[in-house]
Amino acid sequence: MDILLEIVLEKLTKWERQTTWTNYYLSFSLKLTLFSFFNSAILPTFCEFFINNSDGYEILISNMLMKFLVNAIVTPAMWTLNVGYYIKKIKIYYLTSKEDIDISQKDLNELYEYPPMNVSAKYSYIAKTILMSFFYIPIFPLGIAISLLGFILGYWLEKYNFANMYKIPEMLNRQITEFYSNYFVLAFFVYGIGDYVFLNDCYENKAWSLVNIIFFGILIIFPYHQMLTFDFLKFEESQIHEKDYDDKYTDFITDYERANPMTEREGKMRYLEAKKAKGEIKED
Repeated sequence: MDILLEIVLEKLTKWERQTTWTNYYLSFSLKLTLFSFFNSAILPTFCEFFINNSDGYEILISNMLMKFLVNAIVTPAMWTLNVGYYIKKIKIYYLTSKEDIDISQKDLNELYEYPPMNVSAKYSYIAKTILMSFFYIPIFPLGIAISLLGFILGYWLEKYNFANMYKIPEMLNRQITEFYSNYFVLAFFVYGIGDYVFLNDCYENKAWSLVNIIFFGILIIFPYHQMLTFDFLKFEESQIHEKDYDDKYTDFITDYERANPMTEREGKMRYLEAKKAKGEIKED
């Protein structure tokens, strides 16, 4: 279901016709995170309460143990066991073993190009794993440790994959990272929901089971991050730096004009004139 879900969501995201790769990856990653979390956490919980209808959570915990192990070990391993990469290797071996190769230059270039790195799937995996771990903390705290081991395994496998199996990914800005960082508090909100779902019967005053949901729900809605970046004290440029750009110009090892081949000559001349004006060099 996860594989089919990823294919369908990728097609839907392409229909959106995003203007940049960053927007495309963010949109795809967000959809994949929400639907995979629903498939991994919400749906098993629904089955436990409305289908199994058993006392306790033995069946759900047993299923979650297997789910966490698969998510922490099998999923990162499947990134390394890249089917597309090995299919290309087999095709290359088959072509190089033939004396006459009947293939166009375009197809040959595509054949020797490594598979792309699915950036959206990586962000989605991390976000989904965090949400799933926090959701099941009340009845399965071991999931945190298993997920941490999965992150460590995935980190080292991805370093190997990036060096050996992936082509160079598209240039992205920091928008995706900032989005997930700003909404990390959502994990605590999900924890509050899990606490309410699984431990509601443990509270004498059941209103306390709603405290986490209300508190972290307010944090998600309240724009506290804007207050943290608000400039309470206004400074002028001259107050922050004792010297301006022109005063420090000759201390820079290089700049845009001297590094650009089109303006290298003019940049060097201006640099020498500035050093001569400051008396750092003498005209021979």
